[in-house]
Amino acid sequence: IQYRLLHEYGASVVFNAMPFYKACWLTASDPAKLIDFLRFKQANAAEDKDGHPVYLAQSEWFLNTEITNNPDIQFHFSSEIQK
Repeated sequence: IQYRLLHEYGASVVFNAMPFYKACWLTASDPAKLIDFLRFKQANAAEDKDGHPVYLAQSEWFLNTEITNNPDIQFHFSSEIQK
């Protein structure tokens, strides 16, 4: 990607690999539960460009564990989520 951006668009970029398996956008019918989840998972929490919360799973096991342990949180695998 770095090569193509430089040679096709003249955009110089730096690529830093991150130790995450998958990003999941999060929603919840109870905002307090989502806030608590994000507070406890600060090292794996981010926001997308629109300010939506994103969970950065370290591995498939971590992702499946969080989905199982947090039934009130919806994990979405694309950013086109319905509010």
